Amino acid sequence: KEADRRAAEEAKAKREQAIRAAEAAADEYERQELDKKRKAFEERNKHLQEIAKRAQQEAIEMAQRKKRLREEEEEMRKLTPEQIQQRERNRQFKAREEERKR
Repeated sequence: KEADRRAAEEAKAKREQAIRAAEAAADEYERQELDKKRKAFEERNKHLQEIAKRAQQEAIEMAQRKKRLREEEEEMRKLTPEQIQQRERNRQFKAREEERKR
């Protein structure tokens, strides 16, 4: 009778130990899965931040070009037709020079 009780207690202890081990394994698996998901999320977030940074840089450059064009347009309004023709000849000359250098 005592041996049966002791055997039952040992079986219960082993069962509880097995349950704790299974729970620990499940917790570890869940932690690893969450870690994988976190890393994937961080990668996507990093990629999106790079895209946003590039878009912001392009927007800044576009605004600068627009401002420069507006300033050039304003300057052109102040020029006489002869000055405009001279500028165009200079621009074409510079373009030809650049082409020759290539």
